[in-house]
Amino acid sequence: MTMCRIDSLLNREMILNLLLYVTVVTATSVQMRVVRDTASYGYRYTFCPFQNFSQYELSSRWNAYHGVLGVWSHWDIKNNTFHSMVYNRGDQCGDIERSVQVYLQCGQTEILINVSEPSKCHYSAIFQSKYLCHNDSLLVYPRLTIHLRRKWDQLLTEYKTGDITEKGYLSSLQKLFQSAGLLENTVSESPEEGTTQRPSQMGNLFTDLTTCNKEYKNIVNEITRLNQEIDSLKLLLDLSKLENRTSKPHQ
Repeated sequence: MTMCRIDSLLNREMILNLLLYVTVVTATSVQMRVVRDTASYGYRYTFCPFQNFSQYELSSRWNAYHGVLGVWSHWDIKNNTFHSMVYNRGDQCGDIERSVQVYLQCGQTEILINVSEPSKCHYSAIFQSKYLCHNDSLLVYPRLTIHLRRKWDQLLTEYKTGDITEKGYLSSLQKLFQSAGLLENTVSESPEEGTTQRPSQMGNLFTDLTTCNKEYKNIVNEITRLNQEIDSLKLLLDLSKLENRTSKPHQ
């Protein structure tokens, strides 16, 4: 069985950002789900974000296919927003490897839909989540470290003042995304200080659904606990404001 790497601590930190702002990474930490509209085609799919994308043939044949269509690789970024998740290095398909591109879309709940095969052994799917409905949920800029945001600001200033061309600006921006671990980096280099390592370079091996679901439950419990703490802090803040207003002397 093909195994996929995941950095559970890194993704946990990303999940907790939900408490501060709606973020695209939150949607990618949901439990594995079975595609609801593909059973009639004889296949079932499981989507374990930041890990892998698997296909199961619903057949009584002794050699029914069960394999990995792709392992988490990188984000696809367009117009400075998260456009899709790319899963490469899947099981061999003739002389090529299978791959999947998962597109992100606003929805009422977390669900994987519309799995298709636009070209031989290259698949596409849509992942819907309520956490993707916020206007800023797919923006790349807020998800970067302060170090990289300042670097982006500097690049934009240089472009607007004419110090660099549009081509140079876009090229530098791609390198910035690569250093943040968001895009596939074809050049081997040590990560810059203040950047985030790619999940594929660190972390544990999650090899089954049970382990993935266990981690998911732990994250949900932690989010619930922190949400309760935030509600308590908001209540204390409101009480403090009320006390300040009532304690002011009447004139």
